[in-house]
Amino acid sequence: MRPSRFILNSDYATLKNDAEGVVQLTVPGLVNIPAGGANVVYKATLQIGSPSAGLRSYVTSSKYNYALSSPSFFLACKQDGYDSSASVDISRNGLLIELRVTFAAGYGQATQYTDMGQTLTLHAETFVDPFQV
Repeated sequence: MRPSRFILNSDYATLKNDAEGVVQLTVPGLVNIPAGGANVVYKATLQIGSPSAGLRSYVTSSKYNYALSSPSFFLACKQDGYDSSASVDISRNGLLIELRVTFAAGYGQATQYTDMGQTLTLHAETFVDPFQV
């Protein structure tokens, strides 16, 4: 295609950046939950943007060489020596964006999670509707 056929400017409105931020959450390599104990939750929060702004984000890990853009995914680990997973969720309430890792309690008995030590980094950006700016 010839360069003269590219449109350099257009009348299409695009999303406007509002704010951006980064927060890290260190997940330990060992989590013990006693018998009858509750779920263990690790979380990190970030406050950016305006309350009505949209959110896009991705998570990187110090253990793996890729990024995930899903608001919910699972973290590989071992529970009592067997392959298992812990849930990772990204949620938003007003200006507060939260990255949360949850280790489920064993049904009335003690349980131990291992092999998941890493640092998760949440990269978040908020954006606003171009017609509202």
